[in-house]
Amino acid sequence: MSEPSSIIVVGAGVVGVHTAWYLQKNGFQVTLIDQNNDSALDTSFANGSQLSYGHVEPWASKETYPHIIKALFDETSPILFRLRFDFKQWAWILSFLREGTSQRYQYNLKRLLSLAVRSRLAHLNLQQSLHIDYAEQNKGIIHLYSSNDAFQRGIHHAQVVNELGYQRYPVDRVTLNSIEPTLQYSPLSFSGATYCPNDASGDAKVWTQALCRDFISLGGRFLNNTPISSLWHNNRRCQGVIVNNQEHIAAQRVVLCTGVMTPKLIKPLGISVSIYPVKGYSITLPIIDKSIIPQVSLTDDQGKIVISRLGDYLRVAGTAEFVGWDRSLNPQRIEALVKRTREFFPTGLDFNHINPWTGLRPVTPSGYPYIGASPIAGLYFNTGHGTLGWTLSAGSAELLVEQIMQETK
Repeated sequence: MSEPSSIIVVGAGVVGVHTAWYLQKNGFQVTLIDQNNDSALDTSFANGSQLSYGHVEPWASKETYPHIIKALFDETSPILFRLRFDFKQWAWILSFLREGTSQRYQYNLKRLLSLAVRSRLAHLNLQQSLHIDYAEQNKGIIHLYSSNDAFQRGIHHAQVVNELGYQRYPVDRVTLNSIEPTLQYSPLSFSGATYCPNDASGDAKVWTQALCRDFISLGGRFLNNTPISSLWHNNRRCQGVIVNNQEHIAAQRVVLCTGVMTPKLIKPLGISVSIYPVKGYSITLPIIDKSIIPQVSLTDDQGKIVISRLGDYLRVAGTAEFVGWDRSLNPQRIEALVKRTREFFPTGLDFNHINPWTGLRPVTPSGYPYIGASPIAGLYFNTGHGTLGWTLSAGSAELLVEQIMQETK
């Protein structure tokens, strides 16, 4: 049996690495554990790359429900919802519906935006300290709308975000072209746009792996290629983890940053979280002509995709498949991303060398992640960030570490 570690962090994605880094920086002895051979090789590997602090609207809303109903009957919809004989899915759906009331929506949006603003400041502080080169673009995010109805909804969302204290506002075509001149080369027409000047983009995988190296340099221990078999617990207290089906690693505290695997890990402890996997896709392709490919990150309301420049490459990500724990790559989804990308940029990209990817996002009904102590002593959560893991990772880690620090005083 190994020597006790102060804290074990399970999961070396973008959320887990931030959590381990902040804990180590604050004087804890931290062991970070992941089943992969490096950090950020799962859901953080090829995400949409947006640090979308001003675009954190919860999915659960009266506005979203018609799109989900339509998705039950439309295979080509950006949202694919398949009802299954799965109690967990039905329980999640009922919770999701409860979170869609106007009152709950406003409450969830305020919490998410507050965490996003905190996360932005934490991320900026980290970057000023560590100077990580992660193909960052601190040029904001443009949200494009293809119909006037969608644009009016976008204006409403912008007003709400502005009223809550974060800049997001509509822009006319002249202003849009001054923010991102390359949009005038796109053959697509738009009814309007909103702009978040303080949003950003960058390669989450590159950032996470650099932060993980810094965590190790601070004295942290990273156990890669180490699958977690179960949590080690006794008398309603978590005592550590069991890895490789036999080795016990003791700790005073365990933090789960395990995304969609969280429900399975905690089930033997008699507790649960409402997290359901939502599959997303991305393509990454080389840029041939940089002069006609945008630097400002884009969100396409019609195609439900995001577009981010990562140095010499373009990342395009989107779709949401509610199809359980299936991790297989659906060629039709990749085809849809390629088609919409061609509509945006018929030239300037190398469509012969496309890297496709898919991953499972851990989504909660409210959109707000689980951050803090579980009902089991010594066990903590920092999980369930959905599509906002990259956006909320620094702030979530700060918040969790504050809670743990309060306990140790």
